[in-house]
Amino acid sequence: MINFKSFDLRKIGPVFHKIPERLGVHLEKGTARIVHLKENGIGGYKLASHGEVAFNLAGSTSAEQRSFQEEFDRIGGGVKNLAVNIEHPSLRIRKMVLPDMPENDMLEAIRWNFREQIGVPMERYSVGYVPLSIETEQGKISTVAYGVAQDAIDEYLTTFRGMGLKVVSLEPAASALLASFYINGVLNDDSIQVCIALGETLTNFVVMRSNEMLFSRPLAAISLSSLKSHFMGNVSVDKDGASQLASKFIVGGGAISDAPNMDEEAFRKSQITFDKFFSDFVLEIKRSIDAFCILYGIDRVGILHICGGRFTHPNLISSIEDSIKVKCKVYDPFYAITEKGNGTEALIDFAAQYAVAVGLAVPQE
Repeated sequence: MINFKSFDLRKIGPVFHKIPERLGVHLEKGTARIVHLKENGIGGYKLASHGEVAFNLAGSTSAEQRSFQEEFDRIGGGVKNLAVNIEHPSLRIRKMVLPDMPENDMLEAIRWNFREQIGVPMERYSVGYVPLSIETEQGKISTVAYGVAQDAIDEYLTTFRGMGLKVVSLEPAASALLASFYINGVLNDDSIQVCIALGETLTNFVVMRSNEMLFSRPLAAISLSSLKSHFMGNVSVDKDGASQLASKFIVGGGAISDAPNMDEEAFRKSQITFDKFFSDFVLEIKRSIDAFCILYGIDRVGILHICGGRFTHPNLISSIEDSIKVKCKVYDPFYAITEKGNGTEALIDFAAQYAVAVGLAVPQE
């Protein structure tokens, strides 16, 4: 059985003991984004290669598996180790203040605190924790506790083992984002940094400071899939039409200048649909910031970084900033790991989608 005890978020640690070279693989609703990092010779890392391929963890076809293996081999050049994000309905990450107690008792206390939220037998739920550098009353420690169903871990291991690959790390997207920010130098000061990673099926809200993840919250109702579903229901378009509309609004910064084959009423409904989604998105950010501030007893957070989903148009970023009154910017996970001026400008358009994969790819001794 895999022991979550070694999964140290504060040290960007994994479920397993990491080995120096592996590929980061971010799985997200039918797509695998893969990143390979190399040492840059001066104590840091550089982007060696990256790419994406269609792949589903559950029920992947033989053709998908072959395509994945071919892309993995192309990017890794023979590396067979991978770090992958683990996403599952049973995954939980929570701050807990607990009495200082022996290790086994601590893990049991964490499991007991999660008992009403996990939906699986307690004995099949793997948990762990990371102490935070936050002062508490004597005899207690502040921690980030985490856990996931053992069956979810087994599914990841079985799938990739069957493809001749070795999983050396399983991490939540939140933990990978911490690593990604860390190697890009975003966490060099002691300010509180917030990341909103818009995903295909859920959005991750993560708060970080220095080398610690302080808070993580999934925004399951805010995702690209939910936006597409709203278009399908409100504008009466099929799945492909909804995807096209979502892309047009996101790339266009909340408006579309060309709408061929769309009458005035459909256009009006489309605009209303996107405006409502965006309003809900901003509201969820506000609620999450408020929840964090209340939990930690602080007044405000620092910079808010947006990544994932190409939700990076200046109009959208400035609208978020104006609404929540917090400095907002696009997070570029390739910023410190690529040489500028060698055609890397072309990466900017999609780099934000690789934020999690970059963090997963960070080698650890």
